[in-house]
Amino acid sequence: MSSALLAGRAVLNGGFTKLCKGLAVVLVSGYLTVHIIPATISYLALIPARTIPFPLNLVTSGYIEQSVYGVFISIVGLLFMGRLLEPIWGSRELVKFIFVVNFFTSFCVFVTEISLYYMRREESYL
Repeated sequence: MSSALLAGRAVLNGGFTKLCKGLAVVLVSGYLTVHIIPATISYLALIPARTIPFPLNLVTSGYIEQSVYGVFISIVGLLFMGRLLEPIWGSRELVKFIFVVNFFTSFCVFVTEISLYYMRREESYL
């Protein structure tokens, strides 16, 4: 079956892919973890002063939301865009895309915040 036909079928059925549902569970789990155990935010979220000892938060920060509205918007966007893109790109390429976009967004924010700190010497950037 062609990828365009699969994409059309996914849109018409209204079904969301397993990958996107799984990533939605990851987003909800991250939100709940941060609210149940508040100390985890310094290890999972992007806090420039904590990124150097914990570089893993460049990866995890894209999956951490602190507000219900943010979780809701992220899940809706993920489910609907994933429903369109996964049948065309495939699960592996969609996961790579999400990972790369999240990582480089976090990296760029980190570099920007560190640069602003060194230029202005304001600790609020850290």
